[in-house]
Amino acid sequence: MQKWQGYKAAIEENFMIVDKDKMKVPFRLNPPQVDFIEKSSDRNVILKARKMGFSSLLLAIACLKFLHGKNERCVSMSFDVNASTKQLERAKQFIDSYMQINRLDYKFKYNTKTEMVFQNVDENGEKYTNTLRIGTAQTAGFGRGDDISFLHLTEVSLADNLEELLAGVGEAVINDAMITLET
Repeated sequence: MQKWQGYKAAIEENFMIVDKDKMKVPFRLNPPQVDFIEKSSDRNVILKARKMGFSSLLLAIACLKFLHGKNERCVSMSFDVNASTKQLERAKQFIDSYMQINRLDYKFKYNTKTEMVFQNVDENGEKYTNTLRIGTAQTAGFGRGDDISFLHLTEVSLADNLEELLAGVGEAVINDAMITLET
């Protein structure tokens, strides 16, 4: 089994999404999303096709890593501030639906317009911190000095200086991180 395939069931069992009729419905992956999960690797490039749901899928994966991982640093970068804000709003909707479906009430250390931080203790009593951050691809220094375990860059063709951006966040990505460029 390919290492990312467990996400399909986890997303469909635990997340709701707002559909085109503004209704909250179970998040059922469409064929292109399933195809992506089946073929994805640690390094992915997606030629963006409007309304295929790749950004939603990748945000859902980031949310699962944020909620279930240990010392996860999940970063999603969009092309401008408004798009980034919408990304985090969608991520918060996924997390809220997860808590509702599973009857949980997580307390976050930070829950701002650009970042969520979740601190917890593992089964051995060790504390860990997970982070979900949204940034803007027009900010070349974003991600520098971080240890990123999941990176989703959307609309990379709109970045002011893609080479500099990739140099910054590329150095911050840790081993076995999932990196997806969408454009």
